[in-house]
Amino acid sequence: MVIKHFYKATIIALIGATLLASAPLANASDLTIPNDFSSGDTTSASEVNDNFTAIENAVNDNDTRLDAIESGSSRVVFQGFSDDSVTGNQGIRQLQAACSATFTASKICTSEEYSNSIYNAGASNLAGEAWLIPSTLSASSSKIRDLITGDTYGSGGLSCKGYSNSGTGLTVSAVGEIETTSCSDSIPVACCK
Repeated sequence: MVIKHFYKATIIALIGATLLASAPLANASDLTIPNDFSSGDTTSASEVNDNFTAIENAVNDNDTRLDAIESGSSRVVFQGFSDDSVTGNQGIRQLQAACSATFTASKICTSEEYSNSIYNAGASNLAGEAWLIPSTLSASSSKIRDLITGDTYGSGGLSCKGYSNSGTGLTVSAVGEIETTSCSDSIPVACCK
């Protein structure tokens, strides 16, 4: 019984500290506790640890954002890959919806934002590859050059022709390799905020 009260008091204190630390931020991380316990419930160590991990990830993300604000940095924080996969030719709004559904107030990362983002140890869902919006260095009527990779592609070859057609689109792998893939592939979206 004493352990249960200690656990509840600790969770309440951590949630309160998280809310106080993030109060002035409009885009602070949401905290969702995965396991809810009631009086008399039996719990497992893994359920308790899952709750602490959720709190730790939210606090660490907010700390990273506060550090960026205090240092005057306007760099975004890479959040991870969206839960939902989207084919590259479904349009920007579908890609945006996938980010928003996974990370509140997030957006699709550009290749420049991803490459210059503040390191986030809590970035989640990092498996496979995810869509990026290309940051262009130069373009002509037939070629486009990505700012980060320096690679030149045929017109629309980095953005699935505006995320509305076939071709190729820019992606990033779980380990940070920027590549291209077919617009017909259904993959997650790289999300920043």
